Amino acid sequence: WKRAIDSGDLSTKVVVTPTVVVTAGTASVMRAYARASGDEIWSSDHDAWRALTAGEQLIFGVSTSAIEARDEASGAVRWTTPATDTQAHLAVERGWLIVGDGGLLTAYRAAQSIFRLHRIDGLWKIAGFVGCLPLEASR
Repeated sequence: WKRAIDSGDLSTKVVVTPTVVVTAGTASVMRAYARASGDEIWSSDHDAWRALTAGEQLIFGVSTSAIEARDEASGAVRWTTPATDTQAHLAVERGWLIVGDGGLLTAYRAAQSIFRLHRIDGLWKIAGFVGCLPLEASR
C-alpha cells in the first residue's frame, strides 16, 4: 500500500508497531494506518508534534505543551502530562517512557503517568509520588 502524508511537513516522524504505522509532524496531525492495509484508523485532533515513539501498545507524542499517551488501536488519549516547549526525545523500554526534555531526563511508567522519576545531578529523584521503584527494579 501507499499513502500520501501531509504535504510540506518536512518534520514528519514515523513509528511502526505490529498493527499500525503512525505519522505525525509539527505541521500535521498524528495519523494511524493499519499496517496490513494502509487504511486510516484514527487521527489526533491537533498538530504540532515534536516527538513520537511507540511501546506497550501505546503511541507517545510530545506536542507544544504536553506529552500524550494514546491507545495504539483506537487513538484514545490514555494519559497526558505537561511538557516544556524545548526539543524532546523519547524512548520506551521495559514499561517505562523516558523523556529528555529541556535538559531534564524524566521516567514515566508507560501505562500511567503518575510514577515519575527525574534524573538531576546524577541522582534519580521521585516527583509527585512516594514509593516509586527505581528503574533497575523493573528489570
